[in-house]
Amino acid sequence: MKKIVVLAALTVGLLLWVFLESGTSPDKEDKQEITVFAASSLTESFEEIKSVYEMNNESIKINLNFAGSQALKTSLENGGKADIFVSANLKYMDELRDEGFINQYKVFLRNRLILVKNMNSTFSVEDLKDLSNDGISLAVGDKSVPVGSYWQKVLDSSVEDGLISPGIKAKIDSNIKTRELNVKDVLSKVLLGEVDFGVVYKSDITKGNEGKLEEIDLDAFSKCEADYPLAILKNSEKNTEVQKFYNFLISKEGKDILKKYKFITD
Repeated sequence: MKKIVVLAALTVGLLLWVFLESGTSPDKEDKQEITVFAASSLTESFEEIKSVYEMNNESIKINLNFAGSQALKTSLENGGKADIFVSANLKYMDELRDEGFINQYKVFLRNRLILVKNMNSTFSVEDLKDLSNDGISLAVGDKSVPVGSYWQKVLDSSVEDGLISPGIKAKIDSNIKTRELNVKDVLSKVLLGEVDFGVVYKSDITKGNEGKLEEIDLDAFSKCEADYPLAILKNSEKNTEVQKFYNFLISKEGKDILKKYKFITD
């Protein structure tokens, strides 16, 4: 009997030592997880936001899912679970609201288009019509994704305003070699030299690729800004921790991080 008692005591002691060594305790609760679906153009900025927030809130774990806004919307419509959604346009957020997934949203960021050039390209572009020159290859977003729809808006409005002719627009369209489903893939095509130019967001120019691309601000882009709406999914509206993270995103501290990545927060 004594041997059994001693053995039991040793077992309990060993388990306690394991818990102490691992930095956990038997009654320590699991971290609360918050899942965020965010447009791919937010990748670098939201990774930093996640790091800062988790460092200051040790009981919280932020799960980030980045993809094209249309892919994230489709995922939610097909049962994907998220607490917060950030889109790169109003269209998909409006549709989710109409479908009952959210009650309301807030536009808390804006972004702008920019033309990027592969450093090895021999072509020169100063304005939109130059993209119609023979031999140029161009990557843009698919019309179903925000970056692609903004690009299409620029082309259409440029024709309407008389900045380019319908013929020039047709030549630019013929130089488009690929239409990607998210902006990071457009950027990748340029970095890899598969195309001469790509249309991305200003926020996509980061420390990791600065110096590897040439940035070209086109006047035609100046009138087109991308809105980024933010929403808590209806099923998570009463979750206090989700609301706290939402408040952090729209706070000065959150916006200061986003400004570092060239987003417009004013």
